[in-house]
Amino acid sequence: MRYELLTSYHRRLAAEYAKPIEEREGVANLEQKANELEKELVRTVAGYDEATKQVTWQEVQAKLQPGEAVVEFVHYHYRNPESTDSVFYSALVLQPGDAAPQFVHLCEEKSLDSLFGAGTARRSDFVADLYNYHERGATPLGKPTKSLYDLLWQPLEGELKSVKTVYFSPSGLMHRLNLGAIPIDEENTLADTINLVQLGSTRQLVVPNAVNIVNQEALLVGGVQYEMDSAAIADRKISAEMLASRARRIEN
Repeated sequence: MRYELLTSYHRRLAAEYAKPIEEREGVANLEQKANELEKELVRTVAGYDEATKQVTWQEVQAKLQPGEAVVEFVHYHYRNPESTDSVFYSALVLQPGDAAPQFVHLCEEKSLDSLFGAGTARRSDFVADLYNYHERGATPLGKPTKSLYDLLWQPLEGELKSVKTVYFSPSGLMHRLNLGAIPIDEENTLADTINLVQLGSTRQLVVPNAVNIVNQEALLVGGVQYEMDSAAIADRKISAEMLASRARRIEN
């Protein structure tokens, strides 16, 4: 609850900072509350300080060995100068010795989304075809288009010529993909030509054991039968109640 409260303070502060200075209200009070709560979390929650540590690209770069690179994929709304409906995908590439991360534009989201066969009856079959070299470049309507390789990896090759290991963090629709399974020819995939290491965030190279302080609880459900009718549900409920009653008798 305290973390959620801190997050709410940050959201309210962000909303106030977005206003002209003369229209901002209660900023000093919100900043004080946020600072005090953050100090309390650092003192009382194990791992909070490490999990929320701000990591610079220089710290990430210092963890890289020769022949390694970091690729942080990002997606964002295009502004011209106002925000538009267009969403672009790009990558920040970092290698040892770079003066700064290199920005590489990849594609527009609608080009990537079209490869998932949206609106087709056999969506799962089409997604499987994404990783079939002979099927790549075909849309649900049979029209040629760019493949996953063309959209997501080919633009990066110029920056990764001598790289053997890539630590990468996906973004947006890329969470639905297996980057290593993307075919580059009839026999090889990306994983056959380069060592790909997926991370939740490339900051994990600096803070590898950061704990998740937001979601510390989980509900696990197995054997769900979504097609059960009301009679079957009633029978299952009765059986569960009988088992619970038997267990109580044994305990007593």
